[in-house]
Amino acid sequence: MTSKKKKPVRKPSRRAASEPRKTVAMTDRAVLTPEAPSAAAPEASSEPLSSGPPAAMTHSDGKSVVALAASLKGAGGFYFVPSQTLPAGSKIESISLGDEVEGNFVLKLAGGDPSATSHGVTEGFSIRVPDSFEREASEQSVRVRVLARSAAAAPTRMAIAYSTNEVGNSGWRWLEIGPSWEVVEFNWRVPKIQRGHGDFIGLLPDRSGSPEVHIHSLCATIY
Repeated sequence: MTSKKKKPVRKPSRRAASEPRKTVAMTDRAVLTPEAPSAAAPEASSEPLSSGPPAAMTHSDGKSVVALAASLKGAGGFYFVPSQTLPAGSKIESISLGDEVEGNFVLKLAGGDPSATSHGVTEGFSIRVPDSFEREASEQSVRVRVLARSAAAAPTRMAIAYSTNEVGNSGWRWLEIGPSWEVVEFNWRVPKIQRGHGDFIGLLPDRSGSPEVHIHSLCATIY
């Protein structure tokens, strides 16, 4: 009779039955895995980030120089932009041209003499309007608008005058100019033309030591 071999008896595990096997979920690995050394995070820049145009190119209400200049050019009437041929200003210390801004040279005026006269061709930076505009302006109200800014962070002043060179003038109208491009304006009722000796628009910066004035363009319209 053949004897049967006894099957070996498996010994029980030493792990206590009450001690469950630990499992690691995928979401827990970042916590349980030792952290690898990493480079220090870069410091945040103290400079503000901006994708917009520089402040010098934008009016305080958000309008660009292009939009402001277009509002002057599209108004009709007389439109002036600085060119390389500059008329003389008899009582202004410095008259020069700067780099182009949106297609126009920038007219720079500094050191105006407060005693400059506003009659005749004016003793400021003088611009003659076309003869046709002079005739149409007779006994009408004229609006002069100038696109300008202060060259410094501080505001400055600029005076504007409309002179008929014959039957009177508006006198200097002083207006404050801020560091951002903006349109400043004044209105004046023109007396009746007689012979017509040419009408002029005069620009006068504030006295010596004040910030320079930058001028992009100007227009004169009748209303």
